[in-house]
Amino acid sequence: MKIYISIEDNCEITDVNEFGEDTVELWTHTGIGTPYDRDLLFAVNAGTDPGPASFTINRDLANNPLPEDCAKGVAVELKRSAAQINYDMSIKLDG
Repeated sequence: MKIYISIEDNCEITDVNEFGEDTVELWTHTGIGTPYDRDLLFAVNAGTDPGPASFTINRDLANNPLPEDCAKGVAVELKRSAAQINYDMSIKLDG
């Protein structure tokens, strides 16, 4: 299972409409449709998008095998929805 983690590194608390390369660095997906999309904020870097951070969990098949009817299993990727990113990424200052 690969889990994608969106990260916002702020140099100063800034309204999302005022983000710039000197105020925030984002590790987010591009094209999700949020104000935090890296490609929307920094068009100059659109071709070199590093994407969000990822964390991979691998099942230890030797010590914890899958049931026989499961074959080889399925690889899964978890990505946050636009609604989840919009809810969680904003900074709520003083309330």
